[in-house]
Amino acid sequence: MSDPICRVQNPYPKNVVKLINNLPHSEMSNDNFKEFIKKSEYGYDSFFKTYYQLACQLGLYYIDKQNVYHPRFLENITENQTEKYLILWFSKYYVPNPYTRGFSQLKNPILIEETLYGYVKHNGTSKDILEVCKDIFKEDIGNPDILKNTINSFSKN
Repeated sequence: MSDPICRVQNPYPKNVVKLINNLPHSEMSNDNFKEFIKKSEYGYDSFFKTYYQLACQLGLYYIDKQNVYHPRFLENITENQTEKYLILWFSKYYVPNPYTRGFSQLKNPILIEETLYGYVKHNGTSKDILEVCKDIFKEDIGNPDILKNTINSFSKN
């Protein structure tokens, strides 16, 4: 079973703003990033056991080969700005990616929104989302509620 989007919480603007507000807004070493997170609202253990995966899936930061933390946002943003970002993010979100597990049956990464739209356009809407996802991803998916909420909130197709 594969998880297109991790379970920690729905990527709603309010939740994402909280993540962004708790991440550093400047480049720094990975060690300094970890120290910063220890002092955040999430704390080290909570962040690195759960929230980091959502932050990475959302493209809120990355750590390069030289162990330098790079933030997506250099300042806090509003819920309205976050919603606009999430609409753009979802239109380009693909699986498999480095932050998802599974999807071993897929020969190439697929854009979720574009692929779902194409499937429905050619096959109609008579199937349940779980059946559609099994047809597309070639296996059952985990967290279908998170995926449904993301589609309903951020898909503009």
